Amino acid sequence: MVTLLPLAALALLGTLALAAMAMAIVRRRPRLVPIPHRHPSRGR
Repeated sequence: MVTLLPLAALALLGTLALAAMAMAIVRRRPRLVPIPHRHPSRGR
């Protein structure tokens, strides 16, 4: 049980780091997938 504690803490830190990186990327790019705007010339 004692050996599982550091592993769990490491996993938690890893998930937190991944979440922080994801949040930073999302903050940098408000739209990861830009919405394709329909061009009037191509729309026809």
